[in-house]
Amino acid sequence: MKVGDLIRWGRDGYDERPLMPWLKKQGIVLEVDAERVKPPVITVMWGPAEFEEIFADELEVISESR
Repeated sequence: MKVGDLIRWGRDGYDERPLMPWLKKQGIVLEVDAERVKPPVITVMWGPAEFEEIFADELEVISESR
């Protein structure tokens, strides 16, 4: 996973139950912090003013950037 990838997050909280397909969130990777934490912490932009940090193992890459 790298900066610019289009990702999808389809889990609901800590119980790991999958969300319904139409509720999956899609966003763009802005930053990957792999130095201090394992799994890496990914900063994702969901919308114009909506940012969130999520562990990489909770995300799925939909389309890789070049």
